[in-house]
Amino acid sequence: MSEEMPKNDQEIKELLEKNLALSLEIAESLKHVRSFIKWQNIWATARLLIVLVPLIIGFLYLPPLIKEYLSNYQQILNQ
Repeated sequence: MSEEMPKNDQEIKELLEKNLALSLEIAESLKHVRSFIKWQNIWATARLLIVLVPLIIGFLYLPPLIKEYLSNYQQILNQ
């Protein structure tokens, strides 16, 4: 191709360059959005664990303690 391009080809080239610039900008924004979503998922999982872990531990360890306290309470009431 010669250095002097017809106007139509020049317009196409400019449009392609603008399109490329906008695509790169969108790709950069998409990186930030994906990072934000990743951290949202991590924090949602952490919040869920903060609630569930104490409940599970309490479910496993509290029944024997409750039985012990109830037996002591029953002994006091029977005396």
